[in-house]
Amino acid sequence: FIHMVDSEGQIQAQADGPPLAGRYPTSFWKPGEVVQDDHTLVVSEQVRPGEYQILAGLYLLQDGSRLPVTAGPQIGDDAVVLTTLEVSP
Repeated sequence: FIHMVDSEGQIQAQADGPPLAGRYPTSFWKPGEVVQDDHTLVVSEQVRPGEYQILAGLYLLQDGSRLPVTAGPQIGDDAVVLTTLEVSP
């Protein structure tokens, strides 16, 4: 998943889906392999100006439980902070 969250952790935009649209399942990945998976976030015009974090993570399709983050700039709920961006008026 890719989420854009506000300062209170509320999701303001998201793009969820299997890696590479299901063409390269995680069961095929090798340890340490880097897999580029592009996503587009569509931000509503209703989103207020301010600072937002872009988060990434993985979850189990069967039950929606997030996989643990064991390295990197992490926040709660097992997500990695990719960047912070500013939405201006």
